[in-house]
Amino acid sequence: VTVPPVPQVSIQKSTPATTLTPGGQIVYTIVASNTGTVDAAGAVVSDPIPTGIASQSWTCAASGGATCQNASGSGNLNETPATFPAGSTVTYTVTATVSANPPAHVTNTASVNPPPGGVCTPGNTTPPCNSIVVVPPVPQVSIQKSTPATTLTPNGQIVYTIVVSNTGSVSAAGTVVS
Repeated sequence: VTVPPVPQVSIQKSTPATTLTPGGQIVYTIVASNTGTVDAAGAVVSDPIPTGIASQSWTCAASGGATCQNASGSGNLNETPATFPAGSTVTYTVTATVSANPPAHVTNTASVNPPPGGVCTPGNTTPPCNSIVVVPPVPQVSIQKSTPATTLTPNGQIVYTIVVSNTGSVSAAGTVVS
């Protein structure tokens, strides 16, 4: 008895960012690959906007004979490559805007679901195939210096008030004030 091969797909999500800045941007790269020997038409690539991300836009580039369903879009990514032959890839570049008050860590998961009967590589595990990126926010501090004085008197005194505040969502221990 000969068993026909099944679609095999994988996904990898990455970012060079090591911290999040509230209100800033972070760029993710998502690579969905047909790692098998048969076509994976009908595979669905998704990247929902996670808690801590206010919005996102994305572009798609294909190689190895694959074609993108759409060249670009915004919001949740939920795309089915128009063609997805063996050995091909679709690469999504996602530009996300971090919310003003992100949680302690933003956990961002991209998935690819192969067509029925397909599996995830490596390991030939059952779908969905996931790739998770966790990025912590960066501490944010502000400083304000003021004085009620409006004039300088030779040999007189001036009183300054310096207020340092942690305006972020994580500890800013180790901040140096000078």
